[in-house]
Amino acid sequence: MREKLWPVGVHGSSGNIPENEQPTLEAFVLPPDKAPRAAIIVCPGGGYSMVCDTYEGVDVARFFNQHGISAFVLRYRVGKNARHPAPLEDATRGMQIVRSRASEYGIDPKRIGITGFSAGGHLTASLAAHFKAGNPNAADPLERVSSRPDFAMPIYAVISMQPGMHEGCKANLLGSNPDPALVDQMSIERSLPDDAPPFFLVHTSEDETVPPEHSVWMYQALRKRNIPAELHIFEKGVHGLGLGGGAKSDPDGARGMYQWPELCVNWLRERGMLE
Repeated sequence: MREKLWPVGVHGSSGNIPENEQPTLEAFVLPPDKAPRAAIIVCPGGGYSMVCDTYEGVDVARFFNQHGISAFVLRYRVGKNARHPAPLEDATRGMQIVRSRASEYGIDPKRIGITGFSAGGHLTASLAAHFKAGNPNAADPLERVSSRPDFAMPIYAVISMQPGMHEGCKANLLGSNPDPALVDQMSIERSLPDDAPPFFLVHTSEDETVPPEHSVWMYQALRKRNIPAELHIFEKGVHGLGLGGGAKSDPDGARGMYQWPELCVNWLRERGMLE
């Protein structure tokens, strides 16, 4: 089931957004269990110019379903008419929707995380750094709900927006000449709060599109703030492998990358996110 994030009007939009560009949340909710389940929001990549919602979206949701986790694929706003803060607003809204309906979905509201790939990984880290605690006096009931993820898992993610780090993503998200203060704010290794959630990070040494230093910088920032984190950097594998067998997969050259989904499930179990 796919629903609009903003059924009454997209937040921050000054005009009508075409139906096929509306930000949505697609639910892959498992049947109720004896105890409330964990849940995860999935943010596909696409360089903030598109949303690759198959092997970095629906396939990922179904993988987590196989491990007892309900999942939601976020199709967030991208492109020149949807620059910052539009994607972050959509991720915030998605988390607030899922948490507000936890009892309806059979979900534990304290075990809702987020994952994302490439630019979607940047959005994942952005929500973990710039979440809203929830305003109890807000007129909109959803604005009263915290958007803080209980765990964050950026996969071969863009983290830094500093010069030369990923100019394409930066231009698509922040424009051609962004304010240096905004660049620092959206360089998540520089804007991480002390109450950010635990992180699980994955990258490959062969990634030339988004170098693994992005995940290394993130891990170092997390360590500095004593935030729990686990980092895996595999030797082989190009950018955009999804679960390890995506559209750009090289089975003989990305053997290590195939391990990350199971390592991720083990990490979630060890953190008490799974039964």
